[in-house]
This record gives sequence, C-alpha cells and structure tokens, in this order.
Amino acid sequence: MNKNANIYELFNTLILPKITMPKIFLTPKREFKNKRRKEKIRQKISDISFGAVTKICDFILISLIITGEAMKPRLFASTLAKDLERICPLVDTKQWIEGFHNIRRKRWIDGNSALTKEGRERLQGLFPKFYNEKHWDKTWHLVNFDIPETMHRQRDILREKLKSLGFGMMQQSVWISPVNFLGTVQKEVKNLGFTPFVLCAQSQNLGEEDSKVLTNRIWHLEELNIEYKNFIEKYEKGIERKDFYKVFFNFVSIFQNDPQLPVELLPKNWYGREAYKLSRDFYIESGFKNEYTNSFFGFVV
Repeated sequence: MNKNANIYELFNTLILPKITMPKIFLTPKREFKNKRRKEKIRQKISDISFGAVTKICDFILISLIITGEAMKPRLFASTLAKDLERICPLVDTKQWIEGFHNIRRKRWIDGNSALTKEGRERLQGLFPKFYNEKHWDKTWHLVNFDIPETMHRQRDILREKLKSLGFGMMQQSVWISPVNFLGTVQKEVKNLGFTPFVLCAQSQNLGEEDSKVLTNRIWHLEELNIEYKNFIEKYEKGIERKDFYKVFFNFVSIFQNDPQLPVELLPKNWYGREAYKLSRDFYIESGFKNEYTNSFFGFVV
C-alpha cells in the first residue's frame, strides 16, 4: 500500500508536470461550471489573502517562500496541500495539488521545488519593494501618453507598470510621481514600442493646488492611513506563529496601494512606518526568515 502510494506520489510530482496535456474542448454547460468553479476559488484565495492575490498559483508560490518550503530539497504536492488546507479549509486538497502542479508547469519552481528565474520575476511583479524614507526636492516627474486604442492591451501594461512604481493619475493619461522613476518608465516605453506616444517631463509647478492636498486627492492617503491604523490596532497585542501569514497578507494588501511618497507629502501622524515595523518584527519572530524572503520581501528585512 505504501509502495503504491509512493509511486503515485512520484508520478504526480516528477512526471505529470512534464506531460503536455491535449486541449480539452468542454461543452457550454461544463465550460460554465468550470468557470464558476474557478471564480469560487479566486474568491476564496482573495478572502484569505485580504485581497493581496486572487490566483491559487500566486498564493501557493508565496506560501512556499514565506514558510521556507521552497528551500527544501524535496517537497511532495500532497504534503504541501495538507499544510495549505489547514490554512484555508475552504479550498480542498485536490485544488491545492492542481495549483502546485500548475506553478511547476509555469516553471516558477523546478523539480526540487526551488524557485526559478521565472518564479523570482513573478514574485517581484506581485509585491512592491519597500524603500527607505525619501526626502523630496519639490520636483514632480510626469508621464503623459496618447496611445492608439488598437494598442490598448500594451497601454494597460504601461498603466500597471506606472502603478507599481507609485505613480498616480493626475488627469486622464497624465501620471505623476514625486520620485524620479522616469528612467525605468522610459525602458518600459521602449520595450512596448510606445516611444512616439509617450512624453516624460519634470516640473516644480503643477498648478495652484497645495502639494499635500494634491497627493491626498490622487492617492487617497487619509483612507490609506486609516487602514494602516486599523492594522496596528488589530495585531499590536501579538499573534501566534501559525498566524504570521495572516499578518503578512494583511500588510501586503494595504502596502500594495501605498505610493511610498516622501515624508514631506505624507499626512501628519502617518501610520505606514509603524505598520511596517510591526509586520517586520512579526516576520523576524516567526522563524520564517530565509534568503528568499530577505531578497524579495525587502519591506521586512
């Protein structure tokens, strides 16, 4: 019995991920059910990650990293699935195993469950990097574009890149940042073939509106500060080690919306730094600290 189980486990973890499965055409009814099933899983993942991620593959990849499982020489899908099922009983073992095989097919981890180059890039795309406090030289960095509708997909990629860098939309197709990321933006613009359609500029004058009023209007800083304050009040009394993932995802779900503006532009009594320190302390105390988390989750080192 154990021998057969071991053979089955080896097939699932080592052989199955390398097999290219033929495309299966579903009937409209089955396709609808399949779509509903995926939507339910996305909602469950969103619920347990506080909206930080919605895809089961992303959740598994992050779980491998923050728990250090990706550093182990061998990891069976069923073992990981049981651990994840304890975290989220709403998603069953079969769905966790399916997600685990999917991240292997995507080549985010290799046959030994170690993180690959593609996996590193995926993580970097999911999480913003924490920057040390910056002081502002009162210069605004602008990106203005007029991109044809026929290139709307690439345009959406550019918008997501701007958001990930902390740019905010001042007007339609006019994005601003107090931090100079124009070099990074110009590389992305060139890669997308948008050079003729994009103008990057710098200015110390964006009109009559006060800079703090402007930043609060664009980035909704007051609402963000309330979220940080609620986070602190929720966890400041301490947590159990097994609940670290909750703190992690809760913090990230807020931090993803933080443009990390210079201190001169932040509201008084800004709670972002205190929330960061709290999550960092839990991270250190949890014992999950490892080379991957140090490298990718720079906001908690």
